[in-house]
Amino acid sequence: MLASINIQTSNAKTLKAIEDIIAGDPTAVISYNEPDYLSPQDEARLMEISDADDRGELKYRSHEEMLEHLNKLFKKMAR
Repeated sequence: MLASINIQTSNAKTLKAIEDIIAGDPTAVISYNEPDYLSPQDEARLMEISDADDRGELKYRSHEEMLEHLNKLFKKMAR
């Protein structure tokens, strides 16, 4: 007998419990349908950033460069 169960929850403990139950059955399959977490506006902005990266328009800074930049910015703001 094959059974299918559809559970909708955002509770991490419930999801973990389901995974533990499934782990005891090697023939069981668990799948997720993750909700979209980005708003349409955020998704559009992310695409703009990705496209700018593809065109080589973004400048990346190392961790050290970013710290130096922030220190200069904070010193400027303190004046």
